[in-house]
Amino acid sequence: MPRSKTAIAFAIVVALCLAQVAWWIVFQFRESEHFEAAAEALVAGDYDAVAEALGVGADGAPDDRFHRRRFMFASEGVFLGVCAGLGVVFFYAMLLRERRVYRERERFLTGATHEFKTPLATLQLGLQSMLDERVTAETRMEYLHAMLQEVSRLERGVGNLLAAAGLRQSVRGLDRPVGDLADDIGEVVAEFEPRFRTAGIDLEARLAPGVRVARDRAGLRLVVHNLLDNALRYVERGGTVVVQLRRDGPDAELVVEDDGIGIDPTDAGRIFEPFFRGSRGQHVGGSGLGLHLAREFVEQHRGTIRLVETDGPGAKFVVRLPVARGES
Repeated sequence: MPRSKTAIAFAIVVALCLAQVAWWIVFQFRESEHFEAAAEALVAGDYDAVAEALGVGADGAPDDRFHRRRFMFASEGVFLGVCAGLGVVFFYAMLLRERRVYRERERFLTGATHEFKTPLATLQLGLQSMLDERVTAETRMEYLHAMLQEVSRLERGVGNLLAAAGLRQSVRGLDRPVGDLADDIGEVVAEFEPRFRTAGIDLEARLAPGVRVARDRAGLRLVVHNLLDNALRYVERGGTVVVQLRRDGPDAELVVEDDGIGIDPTDAGRIFEPFFRGSRGQHVGGSGLGLHLAREFVEQHRGTIRLVETDGPGAKFVVRLPVARGES
């Protein structure tokens, strides 16, 4: 249950408990009036009025009003107990959610600090080394190339952090233009082709045209970008990455599959967590935000993204998004 709904449910339960207690207080005031009337009747010697005020019949046995009161207290006591129990459950759920948010924030800050600190330290070391007059021109070029890579890493990190902040602040239900996914995905694939060619990795795109989805174009490009960037880092030279798009009933299905080193099964349940890098990904770099951002975007579009088991090596990600209304 979302945080706001849990808070509303907790407020309703508290209001019901307070209303029940208030009703019992009012009831006790009314009962005190009956006791006062019984005391006055007793002083006057009107024993029938005393019996009526106390809810006792002429034969001395409790009348229907007594039984109704007892049933009322029993049923309302059970109701109050249930409300109190629900209140405890909702309050505990809110505490757990707050604790989880705190842990995620700490992990986010730790990951962001590491993401910036490491390349900055490398840049500082490279610049200090280049100040050494004994460094040859060839070595300086190596330092420059290394520092350019770190600058690119910083740029990706900043982009992912800004994207994470934007996705967290975006409003659900905003009007999104309808577009052909083949065009959007094809543009990202074209941007990655030089990088894959340089890395010696074959990039294949099998994109069915006419699959139209109401989407945030920049967000969709981010999803495809992060999936391809993830594959590029995990696939070795000579490997293959295949991007497929097709219409599957009411959904558009995007598949990004590679034959790289794959993902450890023990890490499969956590790969979409922010700043999580699996045991096989510690040496390949990256911020650990890419898959998390992809999931955030897809879920905001009422879609799903999952890691699918494959018979061979590598990883296979399947993204499903609902096609635009009115599209046949």
